[in-house]
Amino acid sequence: MLGRIIIGIIVAIVGFLMVWKAGKFAEAIGPQTWLEKVVGEGNTIGAYKLLGLIVIIVGCLIATNLVQGLLMWFFAPVFRGLS
Repeated sequence: MLGRIIIGIIVAIVGFLMVWKAGKFAEAIGPQTWLEKVVGEGNTIGAYKLLGLIVIIVGCLIATNLVQGLLMWFFAPVFRGLS
């Protein structure tokens, strides 16, 4: 239980850093031409900020043990269709 909370906090901190220092994050990873095509020219930093926000939410879900319920709800139609 404590390990899950620590992992969730670490994931949320990484997401926070992705939002806070999106420019440095984009600079460290390098140019992503596919991302420029998807989000438009010059919106790479905004896309990294959005990705960081998603990472923060996932980190909070991991820390509170809600990620399994959310994944099961999201993929329930797929699992129902297999049986």
